[in-house]
Amino acid sequence: MNAFLGKDAGYNNSSGSYNSFVGEGSGQGNTTGNSNTMMGLYTGLNLGSGCSNSAFGSQAGLYNHAFYNSFFGNAAGLNTSTGNQNSFFGNSAGYYNTTGFGNTYVGANADGPTSGDLYNATAIGANTQDTQSNSLILGNVANVGIGNTAPNAALQVTNGDIYVDTISKGIILKADDGTCWRITVDSTGAMWTENIACP
Repeated sequence: MNAFLGKDAGYNNSSGSYNSFVGEGSGQGNTTGNSNTMMGLYTGLNLGSGCSNSAFGSQAGLYNHAFYNSFFGNAAGLNTSTGNQNSFFGNSAGYYNTTGFGNTYVGANADGPTSGDLYNATAIGANTQDTQSNSLILGNVANVGIGNTAPNAALQVTNGDIYVDTISKGIILKADDGTCWRITVDSTGAMWTENIACP
C-alpha cells in the first residue's frame, strides 16, 4: 500500500510499498524502496531502492537512494547518495554530504567539508562546519555555556565541576614557544606537568 499525491509523485514505483510521497516529483525515481516518507518538490527524486528515509522540504534528499536518512529543510541532504543513517535539519543542512554516514547536522547550512565525506560527525548551529569524523562541533565560532545563559569564554561552566577520571590524563596547555604540556595531579594533590606532543 502506497500513498502518492502530486505530479509524477512515485511515478516509477514498481514493487515498493508503504511509501508516502507528496509533492511534484516526490519519490519519482523510487522503484523497489519501502517505508519512505517524502514531502515537497522533488524530495527523494532519485530514491530507487532506498528504504526507511524521511525527507521534508523542496529538493530535500534529491539524490538519496540509501537507507535510514532523515532530511528536514529546503535542500537538506540534497547531494547525499549512498550515505546511510544521517540526520540533517535546517535549510541546506548536510548539503555537501554524498556517501558519509551516521552524521548529524542541525541548523541552516550546518555541514561537513565541501569535499570528502565523514562518519559519526556532528555539527550543531547555523553555518557550523565539522571537518573530521567522530567529532562534535558546537556553534560557528560560538561560546559554549554549561549551567549559564551567556558564556564569556569558549567554554564556561557555572555551578559545576570539570571531572577527569582517567589516571594520567588532565588538561593540555600550549606554551608561548608552541610546545604542549599536560597538567595532572598525584595522590598527594601535587600538580605535575608533562611535555607531550601537541594534539
